[in-house]
Amino acid sequence: MNNFEAQAYQKDGGVIWLSLSARALRDESGAVFGFEGIVEDISLRKQAEAELRKNRERLNATYSQAAVGISEVDMSGRFLDVNDRFCEITGYARADLLSTRFQDITHPDDVQAEAELFGSLRVGEIDTYRLEKRYIHRDGPVIWIELNVSLVRDDSGQPSYRVAVVQDISARKRAEQAAEDARQRVEFLAVSSPIFLSGSVDHEGILQQLTELWVPRIADLCAIDMLEDGDGTLRRMAVMHRDPAKLKLARELQERYPLRLDDPRGAGNVIRTGQAEFYPAIPDELLEASARDDELLEILREWGLKSAICAPLSARGKTLGAATFITAESGRVYNRDDLEFIEELCNRAALAIDNARLYEAQQKARTAAEGAQQRLWFLAEANAVLSSSLDLETTLARVAALAVPSLADCCVAHIFPGDENDARSAISHIDPSKEQLVRQLHSRYVPAPDEPHPLMQMMHSQTPVLVEDIDEAAMAGIVRDEEHREILYKLNFKSYMAVPLIARGRLFGALTFATSAERRYDQQDLSLAEELARRAALALDNARLYEDSQRVQEALRVALEAKDEFLGVMSHELRTPITAIYGGTRVLRSRGERLDDESKGRLLEDIEQESERLFRMVENLLVLSRLELGQEVATEPVLAQRIIGKLASSFKQRRPARPLILDVDEEMDPVAAEPHYLEQVLRNLLTNADKYSPFDGPIEIETRTQNGEAEIVILDHGPGIAPGETETIFERFYRSDRTSTQAAGIGLGLTVCKRLMEAQAGRVWARPRRGGGLAVGVTLPIYKEAQHDV
Repeated sequence: MNNFEAQAYQKDGGVIWLSLSARALRDESGAVFGFEGIVEDISLRKQAEAELRKNRERLNATYSQAAVGISEVDMSGRFLDVNDRFCEITGYARADLLSTRFQDITHPDDVQAEAELFGSLRVGEIDTYRLEKRYIHRDGPVIWIELNVSLVRDDSGQPSYRVAVVQDISARKRAEQAAEDARQRVEFLAVSSPIFLSGSVDHEGILQQLTELWVPRIADLCAIDMLEDGDGTLRRMAVMHRDPAKLKLARELQERYPLRLDDPRGAGNVIRTGQAEFYPAIPDELLEASARDDELLEILREWGLKSAICAPLSARGKTLGAATFITAESGRVYNRDDLEFIEELCNRAALAIDNARLYEAQQKARTAAEGAQQRLWFLAEANAVLSSSLDLETTLARVAALAVPSLADCCVAHIFPGDENDARSAISHIDPSKEQLVRQLHSRYVPAPDEPHPLMQMMHSQTPVLVEDIDEAAMAGIVRDEEHREILYKLNFKSYMAVPLIARGRLFGALTFATSAERRYDQQDLSLAEELARRAALALDNARLYEDSQRVQEALRVALEAKDEFLGVMSHELRTPITAIYGGTRVLRSRGERLDDESKGRLLEDIEQESERLFRMVENLLVLSRLELGQEVATEPVLAQRIIGKLASSFKQRRPARPLILDVDEEMDPVAAEPHYLEQVLRNLLTNADKYSPFDGPIEIETRTQNGEAEIVILDHGPGIAPGETETIFERFYRSDRTSTQAAGIGLGLTVCKRLMEAQAGRVWARPRRGGGLAVGVTLPIYKEAQHDV
């Protein structure tokens, strides 16, 4: 028997522990003849063992019932032992944990960080470490723990296992996160306040600023949709995405898939109901219900949308629009706190937007009132300016100048050519150096009736035309050549108006307005231009009437002077031949029997010449009177060479001493003329040449044919005319200074020639002759069978 332990009583009654060892004593034959034993007092050891057992039991109770989780993990990470609290924290049973590693229940994002610390612990770089990390609970949610780890080594100093003490700090973390979220929200509201309180009238700018502020702080994608005030339609006003490529696609999608107020989900539904939509998670079923076609559904799936909130933008009891917040790349999941925060953001944003709209409406109303006042002042000034003169040119220039620069950078006042007026215009430009360009534009490139020019559109419709924005396409339709394009490029007109000038129911002109700056005309500008045009038309028409009356008065004055002059001249001119005829006949009657034949012949010749002169004067007056009364002249084929021969024969009989040289084409084709009028014209021209030629100076008559016309020219060697008189000698009663004293006359002969030639579709002309003298000719068309009477 060895190490048998038993209790024994001491003499004083105390109990001690003894360790007994005994063996039998045997003789040579093997028979037992006695025993030998050793007794050892082991009371102290037994007492120590009892104390150790009590400590172990207490330690086991503490381990199992501790308020913190405790785990023992081998060097590979496998759990060796866990206490109850550790199982409670992680949600796993002890048996499940003892078959796993700590890495299996650690959040993937935290595995590497602990692995590095555990490696440092194992190699002795550190004795312990402390770490806050996340476990994945058996039921799925993430829990936060505080981990304190120490290493246990064996007797040889080699790492044996580690002991970890775990505390669940999820509640603290949630509180800290809630506090941090609250701090960030307060800070975010503080950052947003300058936008909410900016007082900007650009509410669209506010919306864009908000989306840029919200992404990526609280969303990966944000969009703001507003109700239009005018027609109640829904329009996306701002959109922002953290990925620029997806932002571009988002803007393309909003064009392809416009929002509708009757949409069952999203902004349309939120605006209709005034209630937010909250999707902590976005299932595929929701994407299928929201997408309008397969292509959009595929795009939404590719974007990996995670969570969404769509909140109304409401202010003063009215829903203005909705803001949509979506997460994707960030993986953020919205909760109720986020919903409340976003609703608060949207309420503040809506108030800022509504204030901006109200301020904008107030500013517009003020601007409109100021504009109306300015227009009244402008029109009042226009009235004063337009009524200050009755001179047409002055009024026209003032009309153009009135609009610059208050209404236009360039204004042109046009008066169209008419029966009584020539075309006129006045130009005013804010840059005087460009007025010449405008003149070139209107003189060289007058719009054709079939051109798509705004001025032509105005003339055809007799209504104002507004071109709010002059684009390249519109320019291409009216540009004729590179010079035209260059002028338009230099003028750089951006907006254009053409307004008719109408008076007494008749269109007689137009006002055109153009801007070359960023200003664009609108209907309000057109209305002001129309009002200015009405007043300008009245002023210009009054000026035209005044000018016409002045012209009539001047014409009447000239006519009265001409009448007086004519009566004076006619009295003088008639007196001379009548006196000669009367005197000659008196002499012949009273003393004819006593006069010789030569004296009688001279008296009869004088009477004949003066009678012929008197006849021509009366004939010219009658012809001129008939033509001015509008008498039509019928033409027929006439052999001009025969009429010339007849006149030459008669002239030679009357003026035998005057050389008359004929260079006449006897084969000349007939001309279209009235024979008696042609003869009268040629007689007047021949008589005129005879009257002003030297006594023995020859007179020449030439004919020629070219370009379908026949030309008859009478040339003399008289005093001729000055170069500036080639047209004036055909005016009524005109007498040249260099010939008026040389021969008598009233200045009607050449006037009659001109009117007679015009009535026959011909013309008469005169030019100085080289070497002295005058060449006067008539030109008539060669007669054609198909030609109609003129």
